[in-house]
Amino acid sequence: MKKRLLSILIALCLCLTLLPTAAFAATTMTPDVWDGSTAAKLTGSGTSEDDPYLISTGAELKLLAENSRIMDFGSRYVKLTNDIILNDGTFEKDGSFTKTGESNPSVPNEWLPAGKATWHIDGGGHYISGLYIKLNEDRIGLFSYTYNGGYIKNLTIKNSYVFSTKSGAYVGVFAGTSFRTSFINCVGENNIVGTNGCYSTAGVVGWAEEGSFSGVHTSGSVSGNNILGGIAGRTMDTTFKNCWNETNIDNEKATIRQSGGIAGMASSANFYNCANLGYLHGGSRVGGIVGEANNVKVKNCYGLSDIADTGRDWWTDNEKWRYFYYTGTLVGTEGSMVSFSYAQDGYERNDYGENGVVPHFTGMGDLGGGDEDELLNALNGNLYKMEGESGLNEWVRNGDGYPLPIGGSFVDNSKYYDIWLECISAEHPRRDHPCKRRLEPVHRRNGSLHIQHEHRQRRKRHRPRNRCRRRGCSADIHSRRQICNCQCHCQQPLLRA
Repeated sequence: MKKRLLSILIALCLCLTLLPTAAFAATTMTPDVWDGSTAAKLTGSGTSEDDPYLISTGAELKLLAENSRIMDFGSRYVKLTNDIILNDGTFEKDGSFTKTGESNPSVPNEWLPAGKATWHIDGGGHYISGLYIKLNEDRIGLFSYTYNGGYIKNLTIKNSYVFSTKSGAYVGVFAGTSFRTSFINCVGENNIVGTNGCYSTAGVVGWAEEGSFSGVHTSGSVSGNNILGGIAGRTMDTTFKNCWNETNIDNEKATIRQSGGIAGMASSANFYNCANLGYLHGGSRVGGIVGEANNVKVKNCYGLSDIADTGRDWWTDNEKWRYFYYTGTLVGTEGSMVSFSYAQDGYERNDYGENGVVPHFTGMGDLGGGDEDELLNALNGNLYKMEGESGLNEWVRNGDGYPLPIGGSFVDNSKYYDIWLECISAEHPRRDHPCKRRLEPVHRRNGSLHIQHEHRQRRKRHRPRNRCRRRGCSADIHSRRQICNCQCHCQQPLLRA
């Protein structure tokens, strides 16, 4: 009997080893709604990427924020290991909140922004839902201020409400202010951001300086006055790539107020592969990509024409005061270089680029040829004209039919093919040519182009050698084929080595 039971146990163990690994894989826990409490301690030291703070609940997130508000955190690393629900319900624009499953309004759990630090936040693909902030501080957001080489990546904040009436404040859902911080694959989804009197407000960060945004997009609403942006309010020395906005922006004042789908006001900034699909209302310096621009590049971008009720500026021109209209589907004011970009037909004012009025499209992308794939094809074709700018994605259609930069990473294989063509045809490669740097011709392998180093340098001693008169090249007398530099036939008389 014992032998039989032992045999059965062994058989069961063998069967378990045949099951796929996925059967034992850990799944994300269904998050509990935060009750406003604070955890007793955190897991991890938070001092490196290898040993970050591990955050899985609202209580742990609150402890992290409280500690950072009362002490100098310096540089800290944080990783979310689960989705977090701070409030489970629906917010209205006036700030009222109704819990899921209830009909009467209730009081939500309020969040105090985490303090200033060099934050390295890895969301791990998780979300924070139901963030509620309503207070008067200088920097408002999940984090008040992140700086000096920090980053926030792979994080979604959704179904949240952020509001401030502090004069001169910086307000964003992710952070109030950022300096030398990268935002990577961050999503603001269905958030409500409202301000009154604040200096700069946006769906991600109020003020961003010397940073970068890649793969960031937002939806919901931003309303108030002064500088408003879908992603960043005021930005300087910052680059945006593969970003798009679906937030509706409502500027309550129509005079000398900036509103932009990606950024409200930008200086020395670059916008590559970006799009605005949001609604712009009010303000007087308004643009789908950026409202007010100073030394700004906009390349391979497009914007919709859903712009209304904008005002005009009263300004001086040659000592004469007159009205100016600073509104455009892409950029509101002058001071920008717009190229390879497009505007949806329907709003004609200030749609200018480097070569005059930018091309207009109708519907989902008809540039005049009757095919709505023309915009999509043009955007992807322009990727070959981006002067080697890295980190750009290919464009594909979203669920609504408009192109978005969410395809695979773009690789310009054409430049390698051009090198190969020049290499095999060059009798005397110039000094700075890749052939002179001992590169073989380009080969196609698995659909890609590769440049490989020359390895055939060994010579068989018993074979006589010849040399080309051309300096720096040698040839095998048996194959008459040149070995160094480009692998072309030696065209000049040979001398005995």
